[in-house]
Amino acid sequence: MVMNEKEVVQEVRVDVAEEVPEAIGGNEGRGSQLELVVITPVATPTGNQGKETEEGGAWKMDRRPLWVELGNFVTNTQAPCLMMGDYNAVRYANDRIQGTDVSQTETVDFSNFMEDNQLTKAPSCGMFYSWNNKGVGYGRTQSRIDKAIVNSAWIAIYSDVVIKYLPAGVSDHTPLLFSLARQPQEGGRPFRFLNFLAEQEGLLELVQQAWEATLSS
Repeated sequence: MVMNEKEVVQEVRVDVAEEVPEAIGGNEGRGSQLELVVITPVATPTGNQGKETEEGGAWKMDRRPLWVELGNFVTNTQAPCLMMGDYNAVRYANDRIQGTDVSQTETVDFSNFMEDNQLTKAPSCGMFYSWNNKGVGYGRTQSRIDKAIVNSAWIAIYSDVVIKYLPAGVSDHTPLLFSLARQPQEGGRPFRFLNFLAEQEGLLELVQQAWEATLSS
């Protein structure tokens, strides 16, 4: 029997100003509604039903149903949205070390989900790898599978919110911590560019029009 991991998406709509200011910080002046999505993989014995493929000696699960479900959710919300949790998926070659090499087939669906839905990873600090197998030396595999992903509405309001990757402790995962309290700014506001904008049709023409309008005024 194969232990097949089934991702469960739990949507939580919260009124930040009234219900959870102590839990995740103040929200003064930022609006009252946001969307928080918690990604929780649940291991269930289902047998091999053709949803897994063996690649490089490691079992890779087909997560396309998860990306479709999250994509549908993002499409139907205009609120600032933070999707944070254990995706059990990697996107870049350096997202895993001391284990099976990250392959393109392992990352393509995740990348397509991010680009198709105009999402980006939230700013972060602290530990880089969020999971390890508790091995020692060359037997220690580490990967960045716990992620915080946001939409453009989130960046517009919460651009100063940073996700902290804390030390794992006794768990094999690192806790992810964030606060909505406004952070003190030193110097000017940092410039942020969402990579998916470069793929938008008419971007260069829009930028040119903005430059010409600025120069003429």
